Amino acid sequence: MSRTRVAAWLCAGLLALGGPVAGQDVRGAAPSIRVRTGIHPTFTRIVFDWPENVPYSVVQNGETASLQFGRAARLDTSALARPLRNLAGAEPSAEGMVFALRPGVRVRHLTVGTSVVVDLLDPVAPAAAAPRAPQGAPAAVQAAAEPPPSHRAATQPAAAAPGKHALPTPVAAAPPAAPPAAPPAPGPAPMPVAAPPPAPAPASATAAAPPVLAPPVSSPAPAAPPMAQAPAAPPPIVAAPPGTEAAPAPIRLPFSGATAAVMRGDSVLLVFEDATAPDIARLRRISPLLAGAEIVEMPGGTALRLPAASGISRDAQGWLITPATGPKPRGTPIDPTRLGNALSLLPDARHPMAAHASIPRLLHLRDESDATLLARRQDLLARIAAAPAATRDSLRGELAETLLALGLAPEAQAALKLATGDDPRRVQQPQALLLSAAASLLAGRLEEAREALANPALPAEGEAALWRGVAGVQEDGRIADPAFRAALPLLTAYPAALRNRLLPPIAAALAEGGAMRDAAALVEAGGEASNHPLSRFAWARVLEARGEVEPALLAYSSLAGNRDRDARARALGRLAELRLATGRIDAAAAAEALEASIPAWRGDQRELQRRQRAAELRSRAGQHGQALALMQDTAGAFPEAAEGLRAAMRGATLGALADAALPPLEATRLLAEQRANLVPDPALDAAVARIAERLMAMELPAQAATLLREAMPASTDPGGLAVRLAEARLAEGDATAALEALRNSGGAALPGEIGLRRALAEANARRQAGDRAGAIGVLRALGPDGAAPLAELLAEAQDWTGAATALAEHMRRSMPAEGPLDDAARRDLLRMAAFLALGGDQAGLDALRDRYAPRLPPGAFTEAFAALASRSSGALTLPRLREEIAGARALQNQARTLR
Repeated sequence: MSRTRVAAWLCAGLLALGGPVAGQDVRGAAPSIRVRTGIHPTFTRIVFDWPENVPYSVVQNGETASLQFGRAARLDTSALARPLRNLAGAEPSAEGMVFALRPGVRVRHLTVGTSVVVDLLDPVAPAAAAPRAPQGAPAAVQAAAEPPPSHRAATQPAAAAPGKHALPTPVAAAPPAAPPAAPPAPGPAPMPVAAPPPAPAPASATAAAPPVLAPPVSSPAPAAPPMAQAPAAPPPIVAAPPGTEAAPAPIRLPFSGATAAVMRGDSVLLVFEDATAPDIARLRRISPLLAGAEIVEMPGGTALRLPAASGISRDAQGWLITPATGPKPRGTPIDPTRLGNALSLLPDARHPMAAHASIPRLLHLRDESDATLLARRQDLLARIAAAPAATRDSLRGELAETLLALGLAPEAQAALKLATGDDPRRVQQPQALLLSAAASLLAGRLEEAREALANPALPAEGEAALWRGVAGVQEDGRIADPAFRAALPLLTAYPAALRNRLLPPIAAALAEGGAMRDAAALVEAGGEASNHPLSRFAWARVLEARGEVEPALLAYSSLAGNRDRDARARALGRLAELRLATGRIDAAAAAEALEASIPAWRGDQRELQRRQRAAELRSRAGQHGQALALMQDTAGAFPEAAEGLRAAMRGATLGALADAALPPLEATRLLAEQRANLVPDPALDAAVARIAERLMAMELPAQAATLLREAMPASTDPGGLAVRLAEARLAEGDATAALEALRNSGGAALPGEIGLRRALAEANARRQAGDRAGAIGVLRALGPDGAAPLAELLAEAQDWTGAATALAEHMRRSMPAEGPLDDAARRDLLRMAAFLALGGDQAGLDALRDRYAPRLPPGAFTEAFAALASRSSGALTLPRLREEIAGARALQNQARTLR
């Protein structure tokens, strides 16, 4: 079996360790109790969710703790199957649970509601020996001689686990920490903030550090006489940020037998394929980074448990561990996953959010529990009350950061104001500037935050860039600054109160902006913040981008009914777009869904974009009138965007005017309303012409003439509209106005059909005006196209031969070559017979009868034609001809009405 397969088998077995199989305790009708676990910075929490209050007892005996309940129950211990810090093992008992503890672990228990909570506290590192105060000194003086917690933390021994904030116990009794309001929700363990223990400060610096804890007011300590020295810089607002203290150097493990690694919670397990393991005592002496190393026995192999560092990787020389403040390792680190573990036989690319320890920071914001932060707040308030005025500012600055970590932005601003006062040297410190900007952003005061973030004293990258990006997300929801995206891993190292507020909108903005990789990484590392509706929306966008349509649709649908207005509106929009893209709905339904989500946003850029998209889909669906109405409403709600909407409004107007379902009078009104927004366009001219023809068909020539006259000045084809205006004037019986319109049409050089219509209109106008000769001249110039009206005009002048000749030219083009003659052909044939008969052309009548009589069906037309074209000798009597012509005209009128 290869080394890789052996390591994989060992890792799989290791992942299965950590607790017994749930559900083996059967006690009749005993209730089933869910067990939840959570890994916190200073303790591991185990929660038993009882449906009602139940008596219990917890007894610790060395490295064993026994939990007994007053009622029988079936414990679902599946959550204990994963390795947990401070817990070596757990076994159900008849009355409850027995825990095997790690060395030095202490048990704390409490109830939250009906749940029983058991906390396994981290081992307490031995405190450094404090300098003994002179014998007989008051207790208050001894308390004042001790360094403040920030200095004591700097002198903690190297055995403290990296990334943990342990509050030292003050000499004076501090108020007890308030218990948390509710046990933490089950979910992925928070990512540890890998911060190595700082190196001890030099003796001279320690001696020079001013004490912070002051004696009680009842017995003040005598003030030391002032020393003559140069003015010193103002004290810092809070202690030095992480990364500025000395840190342990990177180390390489002195063995090469480990073939795989598993990251679980805040520890890393190195797996060996045999039972041989390195000397644990020797490892712990190598470096503070290995002070917490432990050996884990498992079937068929051995594993070494190490505290998680910011960089642990494997290269050709072996395993390398790098502290949080050190350079990135050359090898490929272990990749943590959303569930807090990863198997790496050949370590892959590290998680994008795992690099927060190497990002420059200004603020002391650690991933600590609310209980820890509340205890620190109480401690700071007590210390501030007891401290002299000269030392309060630093404590107030630390209090401001603690309040910010709890999400209490206004309180943090007030504390910072007291800490900085009006001293410009304090106010302009980068740390104070960023703290002020962060508190302003959380308090919703964007303008104040902008001013602080624009200060040149703040660096362009790191934590300052992160908060600039937060301001950008609050302002317009956009992600543009690359420095902001590079600083995103810091969010995963912030306290839960901040992470839960900042991460969801940022993840949504990343997803909306197309940064799917960053959005997915942020949600995966977000802990409880990943359950926020906006985080779930961001994850749905990631699923959609990956082509997982069905899961994305399901995620959007679940958010569509969420009470979070922002997430619901976003989900409704994407749900409509994805359904449209996959053919589940059409453009009209998608537009309706988008319009339904518009009220969720009030006057911001997202509302404007949603309105524009809905109008676009309305136009695509052919609902131009609704699209235009929506854009008109949008222009009124967003005056600054009205100019940009004009082009889309013109397109919607043209589409509505071209809609055959829009009544002509309504189209005329719409055209008059939108005339100021329209520009010369051939499509507009075509729409005006169609509306005018529909008005003419409704026998409304006056309305058609008004429409055409108003459209001509802004037309790209004024000649064509002038010809139609002339036709409307002729329909009104105003030949003079028709001729005037034709003179404005640009002459007789109009091409195609409009040129022919112009000539016919001019001939008709001249005829109505009494200029028959001019009308005949115009029609003769048209050739075959003007033959039919020319025949009628010559017949009116009783030029029967000329009329017959013109009509014969027209019939050569219009008569069908074979088959029965239709109504139009029979009418032309009857008129031709009349013209020949009136002109006395019997030969022409005979030829006409011989050619067309066989193609005439029985009926009135056939009888009239037979009467006119008979072979009777002598001339046709005028009374008879008039009678036949009158009958033919009556039939023509009847046929015309039928059309």
